[in-house]
Amino acid sequence: MNKTQLQREELSNIDFDRWAEIAQTDPETFEAMRAEIISVCIGNAPRDRQQRMRGLQWQIDCLRAQSDNPLSTCLKISRMMWDSLQKLGDVSRDLANPDPAMRESKPVMATVLPFNPLKNRPK
Repeated sequence: MNKTQLQREELSNIDFDRWAEIAQTDPETFEAMRAEIISVCIGNAPRDRQQRMRGLQWQIDCLRAQSDNPLSTCLKISRMMWDSLQKLGDVSRDLANPDPAMRESKPVMATVLPFNPLKNRPK
């Protein structure tokens, strides 16, 4: 079994009770385990998505650092997810029913002002 297969098996066999106990008894070890499992998840993702995933994880970590308690963190992350879902829905609706005014592009008229080259300007 190669490293990637082993990591995927570890991901699919996370024991919630064990993790909860470690979080209660040894928060530093829990945070190290959490960071490692997140790193494995991102590492298993397609390369073209990994940077975006790291950015999202950074946002989540910032929310966690700003929160006073786990429930507050959960609510903030949930709000972030709902906002993202709302934006996706808006884009989907826009693609399904494009605004007719946007389809009819009219040429924009503008006045072009002539400028003398710097070297020909009087001093």
